Amino acid sequence: MSSTSSSPQLSDPLLDQDQPIVTHIVGPDYDDAGNKIQGAAKVTRAMIDGTPVTALCGYTWVPSRDPAKHPLCEACKAIIQRQGDA
Repeated sequence: MSSTSSSPQLSDPLLDQDQPIVTHIVGPDYDDAGNKIQGAAKVTRAMIDGTPVTALCGYTWVPSRDPAKHPLCEACKAIIQRQGDA
């Protein structure tokens, strides 16, 4: 007779392997009429609609957390610093 555990799994193995949560920077974009859409507005809209956004570093995700609670992505930060030097 085989033994199986009926206790619930308390963690998701796939999520446990994820990198630490960081805050990414989303750059501006333009709508079909040529109006500039700031990155913060894109993130807010994505949170409401549940749609993905892409950060400056290339990471794509559906935003759902308060970005103020996490450290800034080092890759996004480096891109912003390079743009400021140009």
